[in-house]
Amino acid sequence: SCSRRENGNTAPQALTLLNGAETLRNAEALARTLLSLPGSNDERIQAAYRRILSRGALPAELAAGRQFLTDQAALHQGNEGPWRDYCLALLTLNEFVFVD
Repeated sequence: SCSRRENGNTAPQALTLLNGAETLRNAEALARTLLSLPGSNDERIQAAYRRILSRGALPAELAAGRQFLTDQAALHQGNEGPWRDYCLALLTLNEFVFVD
């Protein structure tokens, strides 16, 4: 018997969350909200972390977020696509999915 289950997803769970219509709708709505905020992308990344994970982004997470948005901008036309993908990535983190 196991008295404690470790945090983690099976592949089907993670794929369902990543590709789920509800998760995508939430990511799109949050991306629109973040883009409507005044300020820099760094401030928007911090706002995303506060809204999704209830904490600020660490310096390494901030740098990774900047790089992610830059990389995604090359794949998308318009500004909402990279932000939608970023929000989707945050919404599928174990830190969001599982409560400590």
